[in-house]
Amino acid sequence: MRATSDPRPPKGNAVAPAAVAEGVRASPVMVQLEPPVLAALDAWVARLNETASGPPWTRGEVVRAALVRALEERGAAGEEP
Repeated sequence: MRATSDPRPPKGNAVAPAAVAEGVRASPVMVQLEPPVLAALDAWVARLNETASGPPWTRGEVVRAALVRALEERGAAGEEP
């Protein structure tokens, strides 16, 4: 995951948590992923980086973007994940 002091411009699809945008340090969330899920995540990151024109994607950035999308689309509607 990239530090907030990284001088590179953010990706157009990067998600900046509100807490970080307001200058408050974001809290890390740690999860354990089964090997098939981790392999699928790594494959997704690799596919994104094959066509990315900006800074490379990382596991953390992909997980954060997917979680934000799920919260906006499913969480806001009261649906299960």
